[in-house]
Amino acid sequence: MEWKIQNHNEGAKVLLSERSLEGGAAEGILVDIQVNFEEEQIPQLISLRRVFDLADVYSTWSTGTLSSRLLAPSWSKYTTRSRISSGAPLHALVSLGGCNRLTSALSDAAVACELRTGMVEETGLVEFELRLFVTPASPLKSYRVTLYLDFSDRRYEDAIRDAVRWWREDCGFLEASVPDIAKRPMYSTWYSYHQNIEPDSIIRQCEIAKEMGMESVIVDDGWQTDDGSRGYAYCGDWEVAEKKIPAMKDFVNAIHKLGMRFLLWYSVPFVGKYSHAFAQFSEMYLGYYESHGEVQYGVLDPRYPQVREYLCGLY
Repeated sequence: MEWKIQNHNEGAKVLLSERSLEGGAAEGILVDIQVNFEEEQIPQLISLRRVFDLADVYSTWSTGTLSSRLLAPSWSKYTTRSRISSGAPLHALVSLGGCNRLTSALSDAAVACELRTGMVEETGLVEFELRLFVTPASPLKSYRVTLYLDFSDRRYEDAIRDAVRWWREDCGFLEASVPDIAKRPMYSTWYSYHQNIEPDSIIRQCEIAKEMGMESVIVDDGWQTDDGSRGYAYCGDWEVAEKKIPAMKDFVNAIHKLGMRFLLWYSVPFVGKYSHAFAQFSEMYLGYYESHGEVQYGVLDPRYPQVREYLCGLY
C-alpha cells in the first residue's frame, strides 16, 4: 500500500524513498523523506499516512504514555507528540503478549511532530500517520528526515531499545548521563505526607525504606511553604518553611547517616503570586495559570537573561 501525502505548502515537493531496516534484530523499513520548498519559507503541516496489515495488536506504548494505552480507532488516533522541549519521537504498537507489532521513530527530535496510529474499523487494518511541522518552525528551503518502522516479532522493550540504538548510532543523538543512584528504588514523601512535612516522622520512615532497599528520599512539595492548599501560588522563592523544618541541615544529616541520598522537589519554571520573585519578573513570563479568575502563578520565559541567571543561580 502506498503513502498518502497531505502537503499544505504551496509549490513544495515531498519525495519519499524506502530502504530495508538493518541492524540488530530489527526488521522493517526506513523511509527517507525529502521536502523541497520553492523558496525559504515557514513550513506548514505535512501529513504522511499508510495502512498496515498487523495481527494481534492490543495496546499502544508511547514516550508520552500516562495511564492510557488505548488501541484507538483511526478517526481518533493515539498520538505521540514530540518537539525539542518535550517528548521524543517514538511510538509503538504492542501485542496482548507484550511483543512488538510496530515500533516507529523519527531521526529528528527537534521539529514538532506527531506519530499517530489507529485501527480502521471497517477493515481491521492499522493506519499509521506521521505529521510534521505541527507548530511553527524557522524558515526552511529544504528539509530531510528519516522515519524508522520496525515490524519484528519480539519483546516490545527490545524493539524500543533498538530504536534508541538507531538514534545513537545512525542519528547522532547523545544520551543524557543518568547517575546510577537515579535508577535505584527511591522513597517519596508525597504519597504519605503530601504537604505536611514532618522531619522526625520522615526520618523514621526512611529507616524502614533503607531496610527495604531504597537508596534515596525526595522531600516533595510542602518543604518551601506553610500553606497546604497545593498548587504553585507559593513557589518561586524556595526558602525553607521553618515552622515545618526548623533545622534543615540536621534533617539532611540524619538522612545521610542512614546511607541515603536527599533530594528536594522544585517546580523549576513556576513562580507563584505570593512569592517575592513574582513581581521581580513582571512581563518575563511565557504565560499565567488562573483559578477562579485570579492569576496563581507564571511560567518563566528563559529567553530573558535575568531569568536564566536567576534559575541557574538558584538551582
